[in-house]
Amino acid sequence: MKHVEAIVNRICYVRQQITAAMAAPANARKELSTAIVGHKHWDGYSLKEIANRDLHRAAVDAVTDKLVSDLAERKRAEIAALADELDALRNELAIKANEARFDLLDDVREAREWRYVAHD
Repeated sequence: MKHVEAIVNRICYVRQQITAAMAAPANARKELSTAIVGHKHWDGYSLKEIANRDLHRAAVDAVTDKLVSDLAERKRAEIAALADELDALRNELAIKANEARFDLLDDVREAREWRYVAHD
């Protein structure tokens, strides 16, 4: 039974990893959308007023799109590997659950047929 529990725990962990990987691009886009891209009027230490906000927003959006696209592609490969692992765990769980089912059947039968016998 401990093997079944270990498989279920691993399945839960892999599902959490898949959920986190799927959320990563949206989270990155949200984080990067507030970025400030350096330009020739930026002294590197403190921010001066950005003269052309539209140009700045276009630059931030372009960089964000590129970075998020790259991240999404890496996460797609990661998710595919996790999906393969999840499928293998699902198959293993089915086999172990079937074995446990028959092991438990013996325990149920023994419990139902149990009678106290005094040893003198």
